[in-house]
Amino acid sequence: MLCSYFRLPAFLILCFALAGCSGSDDASSSGNGPDSESSAAAGTESLADQEERQDGFEFELDRSAENVAGGWILCLTQEQNEIPVAMVGVVARDQKNPSMENLKVVILQPTKAGGKLEAGPSTVTEQTVQFQFSRDGQFQLFAGQLKEGIIFGNILNAEGRCFPARMVRPTKQLQSEPQPSLAEGFFELTDILKEGGDWDQLVTFIEEHPESPLTINAIYSLTSQVVPRDADLDQIKVVFELIDKTLEPWGNRLKQYSRLNTLVAMASVFRHADYLESVRTSLEGEFTEPMWEEQHQFVLDNMEEEIKTIQTVEELRASSPDNRAEIIDQLEEIRQDNLFNFNFMRATAEALQEVGDDEAALEWYLDYVSIPGLDSFYLNQFQMYAAEVTPTSQQLTELWEETGHTEEELSKAIEDNYLEFLSSYEFPELTIPEDNQKQVLVELFTSTACLPCIASDIAFSRLKQQLPAERVTFLQYHLHVPAADPLTVEGSVGRFHYYGAGGTPAYFVDGRSVEGTSGPASVAETTIIRLADEIVEELKIPPTLDLKAKVTPEGEGVASFEAHVDAKEINERWRLNVVLAEEIVHYRGPNQVPFHEMVVRHVYTPSQGEPPKGASLSYAGKIDLDEIRASINADLEKLRTERSVNIPDAPLEMKNLHLVVFVQDTRNLRVRQSISVPVPDLSSPKVSSAD
Repeated sequence: MLCSYFRLPAFLILCFALAGCSGSDDASSSGNGPDSESSAAAGTESLADQEERQDGFEFELDRSAENVAGGWILCLTQEQNEIPVAMVGVVARDQKNPSMENLKVVILQPTKAGGKLEAGPSTVTEQTVQFQFSRDGQFQLFAGQLKEGIIFGNILNAEGRCFPARMVRPTKQLQSEPQPSLAEGFFELTDILKEGGDWDQLVTFIEEHPESPLTINAIYSLTSQVVPRDADLDQIKVVFELIDKTLEPWGNRLKQYSRLNTLVAMASVFRHADYLESVRTSLEGEFTEPMWEEQHQFVLDNMEEEIKTIQTVEELRASSPDNRAEIIDQLEEIRQDNLFNFNFMRATAEALQEVGDDEAALEWYLDYVSIPGLDSFYLNQFQMYAAEVTPTSQQLTELWEETGHTEEELSKAIEDNYLEFLSSYEFPELTIPEDNQKQVLVELFTSTACLPCIASDIAFSRLKQQLPAERVTFLQYHLHVPAADPLTVEGSVGRFHYYGAGGTPAYFVDGRSVEGTSGPASVAETTIIRLADEIVEELKIPPTLDLKAKVTPEGEGVASFEAHVDAKEINERWRLNVVLAEEIVHYRGPNQVPFHEMVVRHVYTPSQGEPPKGASLSYAGKIDLDEIRASINADLEKLRTERSVNIPDAPLEMKNLHLVVFVQDTRNLRVRQSISVPVPDLSSPKVSSAD
């Protein structure tokens, strides 16, 4: 049974943020791992092929300092580089009373790479430095301690992220501004990773380069070898031991921040709960900075709940037939608040399969796979660590076939589960005005390849389920964003550009843009409420015109239609639009939404609509399903040739069609009225009309 209230996994809370897809055809997204500012950029490996392989500072370091007073170069870690951002001074607050108890930090000279820097409050002792500063308006907090002539430390930024930084001093005065340099050990680490990241070599690198900020990259590379499902407890312990040992010089804050990040990653394994709880407990009280304490405590609290869940799953793995039913009941209760916790859902399904309860495992796998995007998000978390895992959909398919079910039965089971899932979203109580005949038009621009469109797609179907068809008209336009979508037609692209939309998803209610509708399935309820409120407001506006339309079959797959505006006076800004849409299209694309409703199959009028002709505003045309199918197939074949990609054939049943007619004002793009006319079965001579 699917439910409506859920708790996100701690991984999402700490690491996941989803925005919309770019409006360009080749839109893509990128990421550099748990900490992009301290992770090696994949595109820089070609540097290792240079004739001269040099990393580390371009100047010799003076390591004779016995206290922090004097001039320093502040260096921040950014990807594989150490960036000198400023010459700073640790000087006396009062020149008349210089002492180690009376020091402050001043920025003497920012570098070109440093941008605009402004110093803030500082706290200095003989061996430690802590000071605030802003870099190009972004808050930064440095904390470091003198060790063998270098002030090793870390930066905490406004986002609550922590990465290595240090203050160094050259042996002699530099003749020019210090330049960014590849961090120590860059080429060695690159060579190791190019060969697949051997465990022993990575451990050796970490032990031999304690002063390189790239040790944290190597630690994340080790994590990538642990996080798949067969995770070894001894290896997990090694990773935490290396964090404790090698990051200690860079400051306790960086060490604890890395331990927290790694704990969240290791929890995705859904094993070894007792050890993970010991790590979590050791982190309590470690995050004390006022700006970030609440944020980190929130993650720790969620990790506590996550680890309790892991313990229950481990009990299932170790269960006997005598006590298994009770444990499964406990897991069912946990599922009420964890439907979007992909680690939990998958781990439970796997545990049920391990103990031989295939039917129960199928139920859990099916619920998991039926939630659009969940498997993609699960796989993405492991891609962050370059780990390879089997998609849950593949696990379901294999077990489904092993238990004697067919592929057609699986497709139907996924759709049925998805329908139940849609119904689990609570729908707001709405008061729909009945004193006018305004019919609101809801337009969604989306794509089956767009993960951020999932919440919008769910909201579209849920709204269509709940709102009266005679008061609300729906249209769903598909686009090749961020990748090819076989449901796309040329007219959809034209309407997208007419609105000037920036990307998908994009919602328009009677021509007015509705923002904040992107995201995963877990935020769809918010999207539903936001759109419902907009629709009700538009329904309050009386219509200024009437629309009439009629569809007349003329043979198999062919019909004629006519539509016109009935108004006292035709406004010259009005434009008539005529669109053919299909009630439901069964196609499960990359974002795993199994079906799509009121999909635009052909746009008859220009993107901006048909203008008035004299005192009338009308349009007449012909529906020819063979021509529409041929046009869609030709467009897809052209796209395959241009992009040299394999694009699935478009589903072209063309059943349960609707002719959607609406009038839009060119001045403000507001839709004045809309109607939807069902197209009769074109194998029978019936007439369909609406007014």
